[in-house]
Amino acid sequence: MNRKKDPMGRAIADYHQTGKAEKLRVISPILEEDEIPLQVLFRGFDEMPKIEKTALYMTKGRVLDVGAGAGCHALVLQEQGFDVTAIDISPYAVDTMKERGLKHVMRKDFFSLSAQAPDSQHQYDTVLMLMNGIGIAGTLERMPAFFDQLDKILAPEGQLLCDSSDIYYLFMDEDGGMFPPDHPGYYGEMVFQMQYKDTVGDLFPWLYIDPSTLVETASRNGFQAEIITEGEHYDYLARIIRKTPAEKNAAHRNIEVVAAIIHDGNGRIFASQRGYGEMKDGWEFPGGKMEKGETREDALKREIMEELDVSIGIERFIKTVDCDYPQFHLTMHCYLCRIKDGHMVLKEHEAARWLSSAEIMSVDWLPADMAVIASEEWQCVFPL
Repeated sequence: MNRKKDPMGRAIADYHQTGKAEKLRVISPILEEDEIPLQVLFRGFDEMPKIEKTALYMTKGRVLDVGAGAGCHALVLQEQGFDVTAIDISPYAVDTMKERGLKHVMRKDFFSLSAQAPDSQHQYDTVLMLMNGIGIAGTLERMPAFFDQLDKILAPEGQLLCDSSDIYYLFMDEDGGMFPPDHPGYYGEMVFQMQYKDTVGDLFPWLYIDPSTLVETASRNGFQAEIITEGEHYDYLARIIRKTPAEKNAAHRNIEVVAAIIHDGNGRIFASQRGYGEMKDGWEFPGGKMEKGETREDALKREIMEELDVSIGIERFIKTVDCDYPQFHLTMHCYLCRIKDGHMVLKEHEAARWLSSAEIMSVDWLPADMAVIASEEWQCVFPL
């Protein structure tokens, strides 16, 4: 990064040298202009939020602090005796961290780091990406490259501690429904630009990834993500580690199911809450596995009768989704349906609800079902 294009670094340097700074503007094409309070980048451990404190408590071994900014997290760990290296692409930020007493500081981009051997000095036991640090991936499309790079620099028993935010709330209407952002693709993919005084940075992509999508994406790329804790502003802390060989082999197990998107003719759809298994309490469209010799349609009618004690009419095919879970790969064929005969009885589920479009996100959908709801095919049938 050129110093002439480094507004955040220049603001950090000013605050470090004088104890004050002018507004660091954050500009977005689709969101209201915001600003970053510089004092937040210089806070001590006692001033940090729960998520960041938890991450520092969980830190172990050799540490890499990615996008370290003014170095507040790295300094705390260094004072505790950790061997910590801080990296940032900002030349001003790197200078500031050195002036503040950090011993190991590099002006580096995460994706340019390398490790040539399992015992390389460039592998780390803990990689920290705090203050929405995993956003450096930029887009969901770049997440495979992100995990490939993490695999190169992470020690054999290493961990990534990162936080992000589910910014779904930014696109909620008054009724709790979601209106899509003014750009195609995943709603958490943002583009920003920063300005400090007369220094204007380049546009850059930034990713806010919701917890379910992070878990699914990590699994698909050979890692296991666990949500450790949640903050007060739709933010959360995640711990990411490599899958064991057994887990990777299990992930290759394929399960094929059918699912009924049952509607009532008045714009509402039927959601059911699982009452059993490893995904207990998650919300889903009812359905299940096909038996040998069954067509998808016959299997769906049988499953709904077994689960809900009603017969259904299948109106049309909606979509097939593929989703990686920690222990298997799921292929789910979804059909739009109506109840033909009978009164619903919950035989396997612990709860159920009829949801309008405005209420569709009021339950915690399982990842595959959420992928259906987020699809273009769904919007054609149930526009918000």
